[in-house]
Amino acid sequence: MNKKPLSPRFTRSFAGRSVMPLSPTQQKFLEDVERKLRAGDFRLTNEACPCQLAKANDDDISIAQIDRYGLALNSVLCSVCGTVRIDPYLDEQSLSDFYAHFYQQMYGRNTNLPHLFSYQRIHYGQRIAECYQYRLFNDSAVLEIGCGTGSALLPFADRGCFVAGCDFSDELVKHGTSQGVKNLWTGTLDEAPPDAARRYDLIYLFHVLEHVSEPAALLSQLRSKLTLEGRILAVVPDLFRIDSHRNPAGDALKFLHIAHKYNYSTAGLTCIAQQARLSACQISPPPREYPATEDARDLSEMWMEFIPAPAAAGKLAPGVGDEKLRYLLATEQLFQAGQCPAQIAIAHRATPSVPATASPPPKINNRQRRPRWYDRLPLVRSVRRVFGLGKKRAA
Repeated sequence: MNKKPLSPRFTRSFAGRSVMPLSPTQQKFLEDVERKLRAGDFRLTNEACPCQLAKANDDDISIAQIDRYGLALNSVLCSVCGTVRIDPYLDEQSLSDFYAHFYQQMYGRNTNLPHLFSYQRIHYGQRIAECYQYRLFNDSAVLEIGCGTGSALLPFADRGCFVAGCDFSDELVKHGTSQGVKNLWTGTLDEAPPDAARRYDLIYLFHVLEHVSEPAALLSQLRSKLTLEGRILAVVPDLFRIDSHRNPAGDALKFLHIAHKYNYSTAGLTCIAQQARLSACQISPPPREYPATEDARDLSEMWMEFIPAPAAAGKLAPGVGDEKLRYLLATEQLFQAGQCPAQIAIAHRATPSVPATASPPPKINNRQRRPRWYDRLPLVRSVRRVFGLGKKRAA
């Protein structure tokens, strides 16, 4: 394995330093996770890139030795497909422990359920519904994997679609159900209730696939739940456009963290799709209601659509991984210089727009502004009008 840290910030010398602001509660849970990693209570195992085209370790480039919380975790880039993964990563038992006892608290997830319910619907539910408004009808069925409160399904329900969703958080699922969202359940796709055990015209995952240990297996399972014209949509963080979005405004370290096993490239997701007998295509999401980089929700994302297709041989153009590495190295240099497009845009909005050649306001001569007694005489006013006296000169 080659070692190419993006900068000194990504080396072990910065271990223990979080680039994310943490509350006292978050800090406590982070320290607990760090102790379990150090003591070996969280076991780590090596795995190859999910593209299955890279030779073990030979085609990996180590770009970071810590994550955004300062945890001693290695991130490696596959020089074949460009996907970045944490390797070694938590084994299945350790990962279950992490999500059950540390994930929500360490990440400071929103505990205001009514706010979260509204946020999910507006933040991405309406946008996905708009994206598929011409493909879905009254008798269409829509499923969300990792639905949280399920409110993102409401824009589809409003159109008359059958909706369903699953999530591992029983608290979130119960809240969504109490708010009238139908067909929600706690657990996996295999645990679907009878009403939801059907085929779907659209299955979507919003910031879920990056958490999944075996993405090809999950996509293959979802493929079996599609109708003939069905689609799968996965929205994931896009590490390779971070320079132009407010979040993270060029800081790659913010996208490297313990809960995200993968930061996919388009080429990597294409390879994974082929393993699941799917074709992959990157689509453009509907525009947001606010300009780019203006809102904290402006996250660098990739919207990938998957369609059932015959299995194809996994082939990639040479140099994909090298291209991604060059992008990350160049972006890190721009970030440290404050010259990423998103950084410039944010700084421009934060600075009052005063012309560089602005001059101080002219002094006012109050004596000249006060009219004299003779200014009121008709003869004087006529003379001034005829000869243009007393008019302001053009600048």
